[in-house]
Amino acid sequence: MSDRTEGVVTSAGFLLADYLWRSSTTGVALVDRRGCVLRANEALERLASGRPLVGRMFTDVVAAGQLDAASRLLNEAAPEWSALRLGLDPDARGVPHDYLVSAVVCDEGVLVVAERSIGDVDAVNAELVALNEELVQVQRALRRRSGELADQNERLLELDRLKDEFVSLISHEFRTPLTSMHGYLDLLREDDDSFTAKQKEFLQVLDRNTQRLLRLVNDLLFVAQLDAGQLQLAAEAVEPAALARECVEAIRPLAAAKAIEVGFAAEQVPRVVADRGRIVQLLDNLLTNAVKFTPSGGRVHVGVSLAADRVVVQVADTGIGIPDSERDQVFERFFRTERASRRAIPGSGLGLVVVKSIVEAHGGTIAVAGSGDSGTTFRVELPVAGVPAHDQPAGGR
Repeated sequence: MSDRTEGVVTSAGFLLADYLWRSSTTGVALVDRRGCVLRANEALERLASGRPLVGRMFTDVVAAGQLDAASRLLNEAAPEWSALRLGLDPDARGVPHDYLVSAVVCDEGVLVVAERSIGDVDAVNAELVALNEELVQVQRALRRRSGELADQNERLLELDRLKDEFVSLISHEFRTPLTSMHGYLDLLREDDDSFTAKQKEFLQVLDRNTQRLLRLVNDLLFVAQLDAGQLQLAAEAVEPAALARECVEAIRPLAAAKAIEVGFAAEQVPRVVADRGRIVQLLDNLLTNAVKFTPSGGRVHVGVSLAADRVVVQVADTGIGIPDSERDQVFERFFRTERASRRAIPGSGLGLVVVKSIVEAHGGTIAVAGSGDSGTTFRVELPVAGVPAHDQPAGGR
């Protein structure tokens, strides 16, 4: 059966076995109300002496004396099966064979099935035995395939577990020397007066790239902990506005290097029970993204407010924006927008995954909005009531 024919049968809503279309004795066709053949299988075309039936009338294979009955069967076809005994496939003497012709209406026209009438009980039993053997073969093949799929699924699960262990191990191995490098860079920068302007520039590049690698390693470790269900939240009473102000001040040097203005406004909001380190991590990721995707001369604004029983933190920028068609994908792992890829803006595609996971672990929500052409706003809402106890895992996904 061709892909096109299979599509027609499926869209008609009828579950016809593959052996029916391949049968050497059962003819299947799709015709219009006039009886013009739109599709036909090989068995039906053999009734027309092997000549193609598509484009011809179904009545071409009907005995001359039964043309009216055949036309009436097609014209009166309904959404339920109707059947009529007709003489088809006349032999050399003009004597037709007896067929049971069934018809039913579908979206594409009228589906017609022609089955040879068999009066011989032994012949009927032989056909049933053949069909049963075919069914047994199909069942065996399905069981074999099911076993193969189960083995493949188990192997994939094992590979996924090994991948998570590998990522976690490598990330830990990377973080130790990177942390050491960052510490020594801080010591070198304390002796700033002994370096030339060029050397200071080199130190800044080293420091910037070391921090970038540390951020990537921390994101990988975060995702690995999340998958393993080992993410812990150290809950305490924190002031969202104060944390947001600290993160804004920390990002100002990076923003200033690109001539990006950073604004901040905060209303009086209550404390929330949250993991201070994780909240700083999510704010840092949002602010870093905002600065990274905003061209020089742009603006980033952070606002903190209260809406009912939720603290709202909004990070808005005048950057390159997120196309409407990609907005639902920004929280998927390793996803990067086409604009970011086209502009060769560095990134791992994990920052927003980390942000969303932290927000949800605290019982909050996050949404993204923007015009699609320029500018993006991330809105984080955290419940004033807080999060589970510090020894309760946040869960993985």
